[in-house]
Amino acid sequence: TVGNATKDSEEFRHWLVGDIESWTSSRSNPLDLPRMGLRNTKDLEIKWGVHSAGEVRPGGWARSSGKRVISILLHGRFVVSFRDTHDYESAGEVCLSKLGDYVMWTEALEHHWRSVDESLVLTVRWVPGTASR
Repeated sequence: TVGNATKDSEEFRHWLVGDIESWTSSRSNPLDLPRMGLRNTKDLEIKWGVHSAGEVRPGGWARSSGKRVISILLHGRFVVSFRDTHDYESAGEVCLSKLGDYVMWTEALEHHWRSVDESLVLTVRWVPGTASR
């Protein structure tokens, strides 16, 4: 499978790899799944996050996905805030500011983000226990 991460992730809010079949099941115009090739998988999800300066996560706090997550800064300055899923108390904030800075979190946290500068962030999600096979 060959493509462009920026272009190919546009229709899924920057998610490039993942369970595309289920993401499109509610669409009135289903995608051509064979065209998605190896991008359609239930094993992991990869986001190619291209964010403009000042952009914030649409919809507010992201609920826990039940997955482990790592976000790696490729360019810019990007802030991720966390809160506990049980009491909604703040669990901290991380500013990714240098190439390669990353933050990793578990399924017990909800998150929210904002892009301080124009940023590019690579995010990977997986179900615990499946990545070690």
